Amino acid sequence: MLHVALVGNPNTGKTTLFNALTGMRQRVGNYSGVTVERVEGRYRDADGGVITVLDLPGTYSLSPSSPDEQIALDVLLGRVSGVPAPDVVVVVLDAQNLERNLFLASQVLEIGLPTVVALNQVDAAEAAGLRIDAVELTLELGVPVVPLVATRRQGLDVLRRAIRQAPDLPRPERRFELPTEAASALEPVEACLVSAGYDGASGMEALRLIGAEHHPLRIPALDETLARAREELESAGIHPRSLEAEVRYGWIAEVADSVVHRTDRGTGSITDRIDAIALHRFWGPVLFLVVMALVFQSIFTWA
Repeated sequence: MLHVALVGNPNTGKTTLFNALTGMRQRVGNYSGVTVERVEGRYRDADGGVITVLDLPGTYSLSPSSPDEQIALDVLLGRVSGVPAPDVVVVVLDAQNLERNLFLASQVLEIGLPTVVALNQVDAAEAAGLRIDAVELTLELGVPVVPLVATRRQGLDVLRRAIRQAPDLPRPERRFELPTEAASALEPVEACLVSAGYDGASGMEALRLIGAEHHPLRIPALDETLARAREELESAGIHPRSLEAEVRYGWIAEVADSVVHRTDRGTGSITDRIDAIALHRFWGPVLFLVVMALVFQSIFTWA
């Protein structure tokens, strides 16, 4: 049996993908000790093997600020009692908002679990004039990227094959380099985490914790080690609180330049089309007068 965890930002179509994969073979409960909903399903792959799929709460990053986000992090790190550590992680990205979604993806890659990226809503992206080069994105991330449209079940067979093959592929790792001073300051933090059994995710955890105000980890000497690392960073002119965001978004910008291509096929979003009319030199005032007339007419009619 293969255990798969679905993770992604809210509104990426993650739950739609979960439903498409598992159909009606689902069960809903709560995680032990918390009121966070646990949604799990299963399906059989082409070889007849059973694949269990856990739909993790939507989260923008692995720096938790709510119980839902904490559960997502803890499941990925194998810290939740009664929940097997994932054999494969499927990161669901919205092709229309790739740069925003890649922050979470970059954190997941550093955990080192077999990972597949589900690039969802490619149809909507293309309609908006965006084409994502999935082959180039695969090279940039170092893991399989599967374009799909979950609402139409397009790409599901390819995704299922990628999930089955993921454990046999090289483990993902950090895709960017830290500044030399930052890497040196974080080494003792990583060593502290490794000594406490967090060796698989020590790099991601160290970078996350250096900018966190609070953390739930009960590791001897961790707080003192973090304090010394922050002092070292500040003496090098590096702000500990913004370090993670700066290095990740710097890398994300480079990836986006390589894989996101704009075309003239897109007609723009509804908001963009409304703005084009509302801000037009001639039609803007006309639209304003029409709207105001309708408002006054409605008021007098209802009165």
